[in-house]
Amino acid sequence: MNEKIDKLLKELALYYGDDTYKTSDSIYYFLTQYNISKEEKQFDVYGLFPKWIDYFKDKPNIKVFNSPHWQYFCQFVNYPSNPELNDEIKIYLHINSKDIFEVARILFEYLSLNNIKHMSKIGSDIRLDDIVIRVYSKKDYLRIKNFIDRTPRIKDSLQDSFPIGFHDGKINLALDRDMSFNQVVSSYLYWYITDSKKEGKEVSSRNFYNYLNNIYNQVFINKQNIDLFFRRFKNKNYTELKEEQLNNYQEITKVIIESLKNDTLENYFQMVDFCNDKDLLDKRINSFNNLNKVNIEQQDILLVKECILVMGRKYGLETTITNLDIFMNTGNLIRITRDNDLRGRFTRSMSPTKLKNILNGKSMEMFVKETIYGVKEQDNPKETLDKAILETYKKYGLEQVTYAVKIAMDGIYNYFTNTNSARDNLKRQVTSEQIKAIVNVDVLTYINNTLQEYGIEMSKSR
Repeated sequence: MNEKIDKLLKELALYYGDDTYKTSDSIYYFLTQYNISKEEKQFDVYGLFPKWIDYFKDKPNIKVFNSPHWQYFCQFVNYPSNPELNDEIKIYLHINSKDIFEVARILFEYLSLNNIKHMSKIGSDIRLDDIVIRVYSKKDYLRIKNFIDRTPRIKDSLQDSFPIGFHDGKINLALDRDMSFNQVVSSYLYWYITDSKKEGKEVSSRNFYNYLNNIYNQVFINKQNIDLFFRRFKNKNYTELKEEQLNNYQEITKVIIESLKNDTLENYFQMVDFCNDKDLLDKRINSFNNLNKVNIEQQDILLVKECILVMGRKYGLETTITNLDIFMNTGNLIRITRDNDLRGRFTRSMSPTKLKNILNGKSMEMFVKETIYGVKEQDNPKETLDKAILETYKKYGLEQVTYAVKIAMDGIYNYFTNTNSARDNLKRQVTSEQIKAIVNVDVLTYINNTLQEYGIEMSKSR
Protein backbone atom coordinates (compact mmCIF):
# COMPACT_ATOMS: atom_id res chain seq x y z
CA MET A 1 0.00 0.00 0.00
CA ASN A 2 2.78 2.43 0.92
CA GLU A 3 6.49 1.80 0.39
CA LYS A 4 7.60 4.36 3.00
CA ILE A 5 5.40 2.78 5.67
CA ASP A 6 6.53 -0.72 4.66
CA LYS A 7 10.13 0.40 5.16
CA LEU A 8 9.32 1.99 8.53
CA LEU A 9 7.54 -1.14 9.78
CA LYS A 10 10.40 -3.42 8.77
CA GLU A 11 12.90 -1.13 10.50
CA LEU A 12 10.70 -1.07 13.61
CA ALA A 13 10.52 -4.87 13.63
CA LEU A 14 14.34 -4.98 13.50
CA TYR A 15 14.69 -2.19 16.05
CA TYR A 16 12.55 -4.22 18.38
CA GLY A 17 14.79 -7.27 18.27
CA ASP A 18 13.55 -10.64 19.48
CA ASP A 19 15.17 -10.27 22.91
CA THR A 20 14.82 -6.53 23.44
CA TYR A 21 11.98 -5.11 25.47
CA LYS A 22 10.53 -1.94 24.01
CA THR A 23 7.52 0.20 24.89
CA SER A 24 5.21 2.49 22.95
CA ASP A 25 7.21 5.40 24.42
CA SER A 26 10.42 4.08 22.91
CA ILE A 27 8.65 3.67 19.56
CA TYR A 28 7.39 7.25 19.84
CA TYR A 29 10.96 8.44 20.37
CA PHE A 30 12.12 6.31 17.43
CA LEU A 31 9.47 7.95 15.22
CA THR A 32 10.33 11.52 16.23
CA GLN A 33 13.99 10.86 15.39
CA TYR A 34 13.36 8.75 12.27
CA ASN A 35 15.93 9.39 9.49
CA ILE A 36 17.42 12.40 11.34
CA SER A 37 21.23 12.56 11.23
CA LYS A 38 23.39 12.48 14.34
CA GLU A 39 24.51 16.06 13.68
CA GLU A 40 20.91 17.29 13.42
CA LYS A 41 19.95 15.51 16.65
CA GLN A 42 22.69 17.40 18.47
CA PHE A 43 21.41 20.83 17.41
CA ASP A 44 20.02 22.86 20.34
CA VAL A 45 16.74 24.42 19.20
CA TYR A 46 16.13 25.57 22.79
CA GLY A 47 18.87 28.15 22.28
CA LEU A 48 16.69 29.82 19.64
CA PHE A 49 13.73 30.34 21.99
CA PRO A 50 14.91 33.71 23.39
CA LYS A 51 15.47 35.03 19.86
CA TRP A 52 11.92 34.16 18.77
CA ILE A 53 10.48 35.55 22.00
CA ASP A 54 12.37 38.82 21.54
CA TYR A 55 11.51 39.12 17.84
CA PHE A 56 7.76 38.69 18.37
CA LYS A 57 7.40 40.57 21.67
CA ASP A 58 5.81 43.64 20.04
CA LYS A 59 4.14 41.93 17.08
CA PRO A 60 0.32 42.02 16.88
CA ASN A 61 -1.94 38.96 17.18
CA ILE A 62 0.69 36.63 18.61
CA LYS A 63 2.23 35.73 21.95
CA VAL A 64 5.51 33.82 22.03
CA PHE A 65 6.74 32.38 25.31
CA ASN A 66 8.50 29.48 26.99
CA SER A 67 6.46 28.42 30.01
CA PRO A 68 8.51 27.40 33.07
CA HIS A 69 6.13 24.47 33.42
CA TRP A 70 6.48 23.29 29.80
CA GLN A 71 10.05 24.23 29.09
CA TYR A 72 10.60 21.77 26.26
CA PHE A 73 8.45 23.88 23.91
CA CYS A 74 8.45 27.46 22.70
CA GLN A 75 4.79 28.37 22.26
CA PHE A 76 3.34 30.66 19.58
CA VAL A 77 -0.35 31.45 20.14
CA ASN A 78 -3.20 33.61 18.93
CA TYR A 79 -6.14 32.18 20.85
CA PRO A 80 -9.53 31.97 19.09
CA SER A 81 -12.54 33.20 21.06
CA ASN A 82 -15.10 31.25 19.03
CA PRO A 83 -13.32 28.47 17.13
CA GLU A 84 -14.92 27.15 13.96
CA LEU A 85 -13.40 23.72 14.60
CA ASN A 86 -13.30 22.08 18.02
CA ASP A 87 -11.03 19.33 16.73
CA GLU A 88 -8.41 21.51 15.12
CA ILE A 89 -6.43 20.92 11.94
CA LYS A 90 -3.01 19.81 13.15
CA ILE A 91 -0.03 20.64 10.94
CA TYR A 92 3.41 19.04 11.35
CA LEU A 93 6.39 20.65 9.63
CA HIS A 94 9.90 19.17 9.65
CA ILE A 95 12.67 21.73 9.09
CA ASN A 96 16.42 21.16 9.37
CA SER A 97 18.61 23.00 11.86
CA LYS A 98 20.12 25.57 9.48
CA ASP A 99 16.67 26.80 8.36
CA ILE A 100 14.40 26.42 11.36
CA PHE A 101 14.93 29.85 12.91
CA GLU A 102 14.25 31.80 9.73
CA VAL A 103 11.40 29.55 8.56
CA ALA A 104 9.62 29.91 11.90
CA ARG A 105 10.16 33.67 11.91
CA ILE A 106 8.72 34.11 8.39
CA LEU A 107 5.84 31.70 8.94
CA PHE A 108 4.64 33.01 12.30
CA GLU A 109 5.03 36.60 11.12
CA TYR A 110 2.61 35.75 8.31
CA LEU A 111 0.16 34.29 10.85
CA SER A 112 0.57 37.40 13.00
CA LEU A 113 0.02 39.92 10.20
CA ASN A 114 -3.05 38.04 8.94
CA ASN A 115 -4.48 37.49 12.44
CA ILE A 116 -4.80 33.75 11.88
CA LYS A 117 -5.97 32.02 15.05
CA HIS A 118 -3.71 29.19 16.09
CA MET A 119 -1.96 27.35 18.92
CA SER A 120 1.55 26.32 17.93
CA LYS A 121 4.81 25.09 19.39
CA ILE A 122 8.40 24.27 18.51
CA GLY A 123 10.33 21.61 20.42
CA SER A 124 13.81 21.92 21.87
CA ASP A 125 15.29 19.36 19.44
CA ILE A 126 15.28 18.72 15.73
CA ARG A 127 12.63 16.05 15.16
CA LEU A 128 10.08 15.04 12.52
CA ASP A 129 7.53 17.34 14.12
CA ASP A 130 9.77 20.38 14.68
CA ILE A 131 6.91 22.83 14.20
CA VAL A 132 3.35 21.94 15.22
CA ILE A 133 0.53 24.33 14.29
CA ARG A 134 -3.14 23.91 15.19
CA VAL A 135 -5.57 26.04 13.16
CA TYR A 136 -9.32 26.33 13.48
CA SER A 137 -10.66 26.38 9.90
CA LYS A 138 -10.00 24.78 6.52
CA LYS A 139 -9.76 28.29 5.08
CA ASP A 140 -6.87 29.18 7.40
CA TYR A 141 -5.09 25.94 6.60
CA LEU A 142 -5.32 26.69 2.88
CA ARG A 143 -4.01 30.23 3.48
CA ILE A 144 -0.99 28.78 5.29
CA LYS A 145 -0.46 26.11 2.61
CA ASN A 146 -0.62 28.71 -0.19
CA PHE A 147 1.81 30.97 1.68
CA ILE A 148 4.27 28.09 2.06
CA ASP A 149 3.96 27.20 -1.64
CA ARG A 150 4.71 30.74 -2.77
CA THR A 151 7.54 31.30 -0.28
CA PRO A 152 10.65 29.44 -1.53
CA ARG A 153 12.50 30.10 1.76
CA ILE A 154 9.95 27.87 3.49
CA LYS A 155 8.96 25.48 0.71
CA ASP A 156 12.55 24.54 -0.15
CA SER A 157 13.35 23.95 3.55
CA LEU A 158 10.59 21.40 4.17
CA GLN A 159 11.82 17.88 4.91
CA ASP A 160 9.88 14.61 4.86
CA SER A 161 7.82 14.20 8.02
CA PHE A 162 6.06 11.15 9.52
CA PRO A 163 5.22 8.45 6.95
CA ILE A 164 1.96 7.68 8.80
CA GLY A 165 -0.88 10.20 8.63
CA PHE A 166 -2.20 12.47 5.91
CA HIS A 167 0.14 14.45 3.67
CA ASP A 168 -0.22 17.57 1.56
CA GLY A 169 3.10 17.65 -0.21
CA LYS A 170 5.64 17.61 2.63
CA ILE A 171 3.12 18.92 5.15
CA ASN A 172 1.95 16.19 7.55
CA LEU A 173 -1.66 16.52 8.76
CA ALA A 174 -3.49 14.95 11.69
CA LEU A 175 -6.52 15.27 13.97
CA ASP A 176 -6.31 14.25 17.60
CA ARG A 177 -8.66 16.38 19.78
CA ASP A 178 -7.45 15.85 23.39
CA MET A 179 -4.79 13.23 22.69
CA SER A 180 -1.49 13.08 20.83
CA PHE A 181 -1.91 11.61 17.33
CA ASN A 182 1.67 10.35 17.19
CA GLN A 183 1.51 8.80 20.64
CA VAL A 184 -1.63 6.88 19.67
CA VAL A 185 0.10 5.81 16.44
CA SER A 186 3.08 4.65 18.54
CA SER A 187 0.82 2.56 20.77
CA TYR A 188 -0.79 0.92 17.75
CA LEU A 189 2.62 0.22 16.23
CA TYR A 190 3.84 -1.29 19.51
CA TRP A 191 0.99 -3.76 19.69
CA TYR A 192 0.97 -4.44 15.95
CA ILE A 193 4.67 -5.33 15.99
CA THR A 194 4.23 -7.35 19.21
CA ASP A 195 1.25 -9.32 17.88
CA SER A 196 2.87 -9.86 14.46
CA LYS A 197 6.01 -11.29 16.06
CA LYS A 198 3.95 -13.50 18.34
CA GLU A 199 1.93 -14.84 15.42
CA GLY A 200 4.90 -15.09 13.06
CA LYS A 201 3.37 -12.66 10.55
CA GLU A 202 5.31 -10.38 8.23
CA VAL A 203 4.82 -6.67 8.86
CA SER A 204 3.55 -4.50 6.02
CA SER A 205 1.41 -1.41 5.52
CA ARG A 206 -1.43 -3.58 4.18
CA ASN A 207 -1.32 -5.87 7.21
CA PHE A 208 -1.14 -2.84 9.50
CA TYR A 209 -4.22 -1.41 7.76
CA ASN A 210 -6.08 -4.71 8.23
CA TYR A 211 -4.99 -4.84 11.88
CA LEU A 212 -6.37 -1.34 12.58
CA ASN A 213 -9.51 -1.98 10.56
CA ASN A 214 -10.22 -5.08 12.63
CA ILE A 215 -9.78 -3.10 15.86
CA TYR A 216 -12.01 -0.31 14.55
CA ASN A 217 -14.86 -2.63 13.62
CA GLN A 218 -14.56 -4.79 16.71
CA VAL A 219 -14.19 -2.03 19.31
CA PHE A 220 -15.84 1.07 17.91
CA ILE A 221 -18.56 -0.40 15.70
CA ASN A 222 -19.47 -3.68 17.42
CA LYS A 223 -18.47 -2.48 20.92
CA GLN A 224 -16.58 -5.67 21.75
CA ASN A 225 -13.43 -6.26 23.85
CA ILE A 226 -13.48 -2.71 25.21
CA ASP A 227 -11.70 -3.71 28.44
CA LEU A 228 -8.84 -5.35 26.51
CA PHE A 229 -8.55 -2.34 24.22
CA PHE A 230 -8.40 0.05 27.16
CA ARG A 231 -5.79 -2.00 29.02
CA ARG A 232 -3.59 -1.98 25.93
CA PHE A 233 -4.05 1.54 24.70
CA LYS A 234 -4.91 3.49 27.84
CA ASN A 235 -3.52 7.02 27.76
CA LYS A 236 -1.56 7.86 30.93
CA ASN A 237 -3.77 10.94 31.43
CA TYR A 238 -6.94 8.82 31.54
CA THR A 239 -7.46 6.82 34.70
CA GLU A 240 -10.89 5.49 33.76
CA LEU A 241 -12.76 4.60 30.62
CA LYS A 242 -15.20 7.28 29.49
CA GLU A 243 -17.35 7.85 26.44
CA GLU A 244 -15.40 10.95 25.40
CA GLN A 245 -12.08 9.08 25.47
CA LEU A 246 -13.47 6.18 23.45
CA ASN A 247 -14.71 8.69 20.89
CA ASN A 248 -11.26 10.30 20.77
CA TYR A 249 -9.65 6.91 20.11
CA GLN A 250 -12.28 6.18 17.46
CA GLU A 251 -11.59 9.45 15.65
CA ILE A 252 -7.81 9.01 15.63
CA THR A 253 -8.09 5.36 14.57
CA LYS A 254 -10.35 6.31 11.66
CA VAL A 255 -7.97 9.09 10.62
CA ILE A 256 -5.04 6.63 10.53
CA ILE A 257 -7.06 4.06 8.57
CA GLU A 258 -8.29 6.62 6.06
CA SER A 259 -4.78 8.02 5.56
CA LEU A 260 -3.53 4.50 4.78
CA LYS A 261 -6.40 3.94 2.37
CA ASN A 262 -6.53 7.27 0.55
CA ASP A 263 -3.87 9.85 1.46
CA THR A 264 -5.34 12.96 -0.19
CA LEU A 265 -6.24 16.43 1.07
CA GLU A 266 -9.84 15.88 -0.01
CA ASN A 267 -10.09 12.77 2.16
CA TYR A 268 -8.38 14.57 5.05
CA PHE A 269 -10.98 17.36 4.88
CA GLN A 270 -13.67 14.66 5.01
CA MET A 271 -12.07 13.47 8.24
CA VAL A 272 -12.12 17.07 9.53
CA ASP A 273 -15.88 17.07 8.89
CA PHE A 274 -16.29 13.64 10.48
CA CYS A 275 -14.55 14.74 13.68
CA ASN A 276 -16.22 18.18 13.90
CA ASP A 277 -19.81 17.46 12.90
CA LYS A 278 -21.68 17.95 16.20
CA ASP A 279 -24.49 15.53 15.38
CA LEU A 280 -22.03 12.79 14.43
CA LEU A 281 -19.94 13.55 17.51
CA ASP A 282 -22.98 13.28 19.80
CA LYS A 283 -24.02 10.00 18.15
CA ARG A 284 -20.57 8.52 18.64
CA ILE A 285 -20.38 9.54 22.27
CA ASN A 286 -23.94 8.38 22.94
CA SER A 287 -23.20 5.03 21.31
CA PHE A 288 -20.81 4.36 24.20
CA ASN A 289 -23.19 5.61 26.90
CA ASN A 290 -24.46 2.22 28.01
CA LEU A 291 -21.27 0.38 27.22
CA ASN A 292 -20.17 -0.10 30.80
CA LYS A 293 -23.66 -0.48 32.27
CA VAL A 294 -23.91 -3.94 33.78
CA ASN A 295 -26.42 -5.34 36.20
CA ILE A 296 -25.26 -4.56 39.71
CA GLU A 297 -26.78 -6.73 42.41
CA GLN A 298 -26.69 -5.87 46.11
CA GLN A 299 -24.45 -8.88 46.71
CA ASP A 300 -21.91 -7.40 44.25
CA ILE A 301 -21.67 -4.21 46.31
CA LEU A 302 -21.46 -6.24 49.52
CA LEU A 303 -18.68 -8.38 48.02
CA VAL A 304 -16.57 -5.33 47.19
CA LYS A 305 -17.15 -3.78 50.60
CA GLU A 306 -16.28 -7.06 52.35
CA CYS A 307 -13.07 -7.21 50.28
CA ILE A 308 -12.20 -3.63 51.28
CA LEU A 309 -12.77 -4.32 54.99
CA VAL A 310 -10.81 -7.59 54.99
CA MET A 311 -7.90 -6.18 52.96
CA GLY A 312 -8.00 -2.94 54.97
CA ARG A 313 -7.42 -4.86 58.19
CA LYS A 314 -4.78 -7.07 56.59
CA TYR A 315 -2.80 -4.61 54.43
CA GLY A 316 -3.82 -1.11 55.47
CA LEU A 317 -5.60 1.66 53.57
CA GLU A 318 -3.02 2.59 50.89
CA THR A 319 -2.27 -0.99 49.84
CA THR A 320 -5.98 -1.80 49.68
CA ILE A 321 -6.58 1.16 47.36
CA THR A 322 -3.60 0.21 45.17
CA ASN A 323 -4.57 -3.48 44.94
CA LEU A 324 -8.16 -2.77 43.95
CA ASP A 325 -7.01 -0.12 41.46
CA ILE A 326 -4.74 -2.72 39.84
CA PHE A 327 -7.65 -5.14 39.49
CA MET A 328 -9.96 -2.44 38.11
CA ASN A 329 -7.43 -1.27 35.50
CA THR A 330 -5.89 -4.60 34.48
CA GLY A 331 -8.26 -7.38 35.57
CA ASN A 332 -5.33 -8.99 37.41
CA LEU A 333 -6.61 -10.80 40.53
CA ILE A 334 -3.20 -11.52 42.06
CA ARG A 335 -3.51 -8.62 44.54
CA ILE A 336 -6.96 -9.69 45.79
CA THR A 337 -6.62 -11.54 49.09
CA ARG A 338 -7.55 -15.23 49.31
CA ASP A 339 -9.04 -14.69 52.79
CA ASN A 340 -12.77 -15.58 52.94
CA ASP A 341 -12.32 -16.99 49.40
CA LEU A 342 -12.46 -13.38 48.16
CA ARG A 343 -10.17 -14.01 45.18
CA GLY A 344 -12.30 -16.99 44.11
CA ARG A 345 -15.52 -15.02 44.56
CA PHE A 346 -14.08 -12.11 42.55
CA THR A 347 -13.12 -14.60 39.82
CA ARG A 348 -16.67 -15.94 39.66
CA SER A 349 -18.70 -12.73 39.87
CA MET A 350 -16.62 -9.54 39.67
CA SER A 351 -15.13 -7.82 36.62
CA PRO A 352 -13.23 -4.54 36.16
CA THR A 353 -16.25 -3.07 34.38
CA LYS A 354 -18.60 -4.09 37.18
CA LEU A 355 -16.27 -2.62 39.81
CA LYS A 356 -16.11 0.68 37.88
CA ASN A 357 -19.90 0.80 37.84
CA ILE A 358 -20.07 0.11 41.57
CA LEU A 359 -17.74 3.08 42.13
CA ASN A 360 -20.12 5.15 39.96
CA GLY A 361 -17.55 7.81 39.10
CA LYS A 362 -15.92 7.98 42.52
CA SER A 363 -12.19 7.49 42.91
CA MET A 364 -11.06 4.21 44.44
CA GLU A 365 -9.58 6.18 47.33
CA MET A 366 -12.90 7.82 48.16
CA PHE A 367 -14.89 4.58 47.83
CA VAL A 368 -12.48 2.73 50.12
CA LYS A 369 -12.56 5.57 52.67
CA GLU A 370 -16.37 5.66 52.56
CA THR A 371 -16.46 1.93 53.22
CA ILE A 372 -13.92 1.92 56.04
CA TYR A 373 -14.52 5.31 57.67
CA GLY A 374 -17.95 6.35 56.47
CA VAL A 375 -16.44 9.49 54.83
CA LYS A 376 -18.76 11.00 52.22
CA GLU A 377 -17.59 12.78 49.08
CA GLN A 378 -19.26 16.11 48.34
CA ASP A 379 -19.08 17.91 45.01
CA ASN A 380 -16.91 20.96 45.42
CA PRO A 381 -17.03 23.23 42.34
CA LYS A 382 -14.22 25.46 43.63
CA GLU A 383 -11.92 22.51 44.25
CA THR A 384 -12.68 21.14 40.77
CA LEU A 385 -11.92 24.51 39.15
CA ASP A 386 -8.75 24.94 41.21
CA LYS A 387 -7.47 21.50 40.19
CA ALA A 388 -8.10 22.33 36.52
CA ILE A 389 -6.20 25.60 36.98
CA LEU A 390 -3.31 23.82 38.68
CA GLU A 391 -2.99 21.08 36.04
CA THR A 392 -3.20 23.58 33.16
CA TYR A 393 -0.67 25.91 34.75
CA LYS A 394 1.74 23.04 35.37
CA LYS A 395 1.51 21.87 31.76
CA TYR A 396 1.10 25.08 29.74
CA GLY A 397 1.93 28.01 32.01
CA LEU A 398 0.32 31.31 32.93
CA GLU A 399 -0.70 32.58 29.48
CA GLN A 400 -2.89 29.60 28.67
CA VAL A 401 -4.43 29.07 32.10
CA THR A 402 -5.44 32.75 32.24
CA TYR A 403 -7.10 32.46 28.85
CA ALA A 404 -8.67 29.12 29.83
CA VAL A 405 -10.37 30.62 32.90
CA LYS A 406 -11.60 33.70 31.01
CA ILE A 407 -13.10 31.74 28.14
CA ALA A 408 -14.60 29.12 30.49
CA MET A 409 -16.79 31.89 31.84
CA ASP A 410 -18.41 31.85 28.37
CA GLY A 411 -18.89 28.08 28.53
CA ILE A 412 -15.82 27.06 26.49
CA TYR A 413 -13.61 24.65 28.45
CA ASN A 414 -11.30 23.55 25.60
CA TYR A 415 -8.19 25.34 26.84
CA PHE A 416 -7.89 23.49 30.14
CA THR A 417 -5.67 20.40 30.01
CA ASN A 418 -7.32 17.03 30.50
CA THR A 419 -4.42 15.70 32.57
CA ASN A 420 -5.92 13.67 35.45
CA SER A 421 -9.35 14.28 33.82
CA ALA A 422 -9.21 17.94 34.92
CA ARG A 423 -11.19 19.27 31.95
CA ASP A 424 -13.72 16.42 31.94
CA ASN A 425 -14.41 16.91 35.65
CA LEU A 426 -14.81 20.65 35.15
CA LYS A 427 -17.27 20.19 32.29
CA ARG A 428 -19.26 17.64 34.26
CA GLN A 429 -19.33 19.37 37.65
CA VAL A 430 -19.01 23.16 37.20
CA THR A 431 -21.11 25.54 35.08
CA SER A 432 -19.78 28.74 33.51
CA GLU A 433 -22.00 30.72 35.90
CA GLN A 434 -20.42 28.92 38.85
CA ILE A 435 -16.96 29.78 37.52
CA LYS A 436 -17.92 33.47 37.34
CA ALA A 437 -19.23 33.34 40.90
CA ILE A 438 -16.19 31.45 42.21
CA VAL A 439 -13.60 33.72 40.60
CA ASN A 440 -15.44 36.97 41.38
CA VAL A 441 -12.15 38.93 41.21
CA ASP A 442 -9.51 39.70 38.62
CA VAL A 443 -8.64 36.38 36.95
CA LEU A 444 -4.89 36.76 37.50
CA THR A 445 -5.51 37.45 41.19
CA TYR A 446 -7.66 34.34 41.51
CA ILE A 447 -5.08 32.17 39.73
CA ASN A 448 -2.31 33.55 41.94
CA ASN A 449 -4.36 32.85 45.09
CA THR A 450 -5.11 29.33 43.88
CA LEU A 451 -1.48 28.54 43.14
CA GLN A 452 -0.44 29.90 46.53
CA GLU A 453 -2.91 27.51 48.18
CA TYR A 454 -1.00 24.69 46.48
CA GLY A 455 2.33 26.19 47.53
CA ILE A 456 3.27 27.37 44.03
CA GLU A 457 4.58 30.84 43.26
CA MET A 458 3.14 32.23 40.04
CA SER A 459 5.78 32.78 37.33
CA LYS A 460 5.33 35.23 34.50
CA SER A 461 5.86 33.93 30.98
CA ARG A 462 8.65 35.61 29.11
